[in-house]
Amino acid sequence: MTGQPKGFHLGASYYPEHWPQERWERDLGAMSDLGFTTVRMLEFAWSRLEPGPGEYRFDWVDRAADLCESFGLSMMLGTPTAAPPVWLISAYPDILPVGPDGLRRQPGGRRHYCLHHEHYRAAARGVVEQLANHLAGRTDIVAWQVDNEVGAYRSTFCYCDQCEAAFRRWLEARYHDVAALNERWGTVFWSQEVRGWDEVQIPRPAMNGWTGSNKAALLDFWRFSSDALADFVGDQADALREWFPQVPVTTNWTSLTTAAFDRAAMAKRIDFTSWDNYELDLYGASFNHDVVRGAKLGPQPTWTPEQRCAPPDNRQHVPLLRDGDVTTMTLHNIACGSDATIYFRLEQALFGAENAHGGILDRTGGTDTRIYRELMSSVPRLRQIGDAVAGSQVRARAAIVYDTTAGVAITSPLPHLVKKRSQLLGHIEHLVRPYHRALQSLGVDVDVIPCDRDLAHYDVVILAGQVIASGDLATSVREYVAGGGCLVATPFTAQVDDNDNLVAAAVPAGLTDVFGLSVTDQDFLADGETVVLARPVGAGEAPVPDLQGVLCCELLRLAGAEVTFEYRNRWYAGTPAIASHSYGRGTAVYVGTALDHVAARSLLTEVLAERDVEWHDLPPDVHLRRRFGPGSGPSEGTEYVFVVNGGEVEQTVTLAGRYRDLVSGEERDGVIGVQARDAVVLCRAGPR
Repeated sequence: MTGQPKGFHLGASYYPEHWPQERWERDLGAMSDLGFTTVRMLEFAWSRLEPGPGEYRFDWVDRAADLCESFGLSMMLGTPTAAPPVWLISAYPDILPVGPDGLRRQPGGRRHYCLHHEHYRAAARGVVEQLANHLAGRTDIVAWQVDNEVGAYRSTFCYCDQCEAAFRRWLEARYHDVAALNERWGTVFWSQEVRGWDEVQIPRPAMNGWTGSNKAALLDFWRFSSDALADFVGDQADALREWFPQVPVTTNWTSLTTAAFDRAAMAKRIDFTSWDNYELDLYGASFNHDVVRGAKLGPQPTWTPEQRCAPPDNRQHVPLLRDGDVTTMTLHNIACGSDATIYFRLEQALFGAENAHGGILDRTGGTDTRIYRELMSSVPRLRQIGDAVAGSQVRARAAIVYDTTAGVAITSPLPHLVKKRSQLLGHIEHLVRPYHRALQSLGVDVDVIPCDRDLAHYDVVILAGQVIASGDLATSVREYVAGGGCLVATPFTAQVDDNDNLVAAAVPAGLTDVFGLSVTDQDFLADGETVVLARPVGAGEAPVPDLQGVLCCELLRLAGAEVTFEYRNRWYAGTPAIASHSYGRGTAVYVGTALDHVAARSLLTEVLAERDVEWHDLPPDVHLRRRFGPGSGPSEGTEYVFVVNGGEVEQTVTLAGRYRDLVSGEERDGVIGVQARDAVVLCRAGPR
């Protein structure tokens, strides 16, 4: 694969095809005047690049690219495959995807394509190859972006005949024979057994809705669709590398909650990971930064190809950005490991589905806007900081193991799926985010990683709703704890196999000896119901107050573990809720209920202290993040400390040791003050 992108990049998305050519010079000049370095464009321009079958028009691309070069602006170019042109749909109407209701979707938006349609794939590969071939030799392209926001807005799944045939081939490669499929899917239940591959169907709503569908079939269809998405992205990445072997390739993901697919699998097909940041607070942005960074093996910088700089038009209520917000969000991106922030967008479109989405310039292309003035003031500082830290890495001491496959097994691989008792369960919201937010509020950097990663270099690892009882994960967890690690597990750990069938073993399956307990029952709480957790009677004075649980309560049978918290206000009051167990040289903690971030924070303060992991009692809306320069560990190379204040008032944070302010050069130690909607960036050299 191509290496990682170099340097720090700041810029905006621009759509020259939307504007008269005589306006381009003024628009790009406004970007240059701001001190931007990079323009992102072309990701929706298929009809202008190829106005008819095989009729390629790149003269306007050359003029736009030459203008960028004249202003000293490098380019991040997108492949235009997210919006197939009308002529292609007219020629092959069955390119349009089919929904679970059997109805074919209509054009007029984007991502209206079936990933298994041979004519769409050929046309997509063709326009990508022709564009790359035409631009080959240019040295001002710093990155390629494949498609746009793949998988978002329920576009991962298609139920057409072509997909059904491809699904059968995928299943045959996975299971080899129909007998194995019947066994793994448990098709004897409700007489769903098949005699041959031609009888296998894509799972669709049954008579009683999604709840009547075979769960193993649903999960495999999710896997199949995720694999198809990764292959689609990888195919374009391979084509681009033929002409641009020196230019790294990415694809811009949306937030984890808007598109569920295997990010780690797709990350193997691209050179670096990136995501579009439209989160409304820094906690949401932190979570997605850590997910996107963790999808790629090994610590490395990421990019933010779209950063909102004005209210988007696709949400019912988005507050107007305050003065300083865009600068703060950019500094936070850098703090979380992003080496590029590209604002969406330079100027507001006057037409089309997104013409309510604001931009940096006003509707006439003028610069008399709040955001332009803010960036004119802040870009020199942003570039100074970004240039200094580019290439440095986030090196977390804590990790959250979040497996997307386990997430869809416990909730829903498909839109609108509701599964009885688990209908109350928001996997990410109840089992993942609270621990992540707790760690962020304590100033502890965390990697959100898939379940196949090495855990050895983390002091604390959290298994967040890892419902699938994977033998490989059990081995990894066992070795981690035995070697001295501290493991924290949430409810639903290791309960089903990789076909979403219940495991015929005590749960957490394969790990009961590690945790020193087993789960005997689960009680689901109604919306708004809570359970109180308190120290066992006679435990004496404890630094952690009572905790509050939500969603569910698991009843635990101890076999060597020690109770640290009991249920207090339900019929099972006095029984274990949280228990800790020594295993080898490490500790395994099992949490039998879902904690909100306040309770998770209280619990983790003890866990972190026991592992000698430094944490801070940060004020609300203050984020403390670290990046490290070249070296083999957190104690080597330059350490960069970002204290980001997203709140309305000035806040202070106390740091141990002496630092240098990266911007002013002033020596700082002790109490660090940070203005509202601003950040302080400090650095110090590590030991040689």
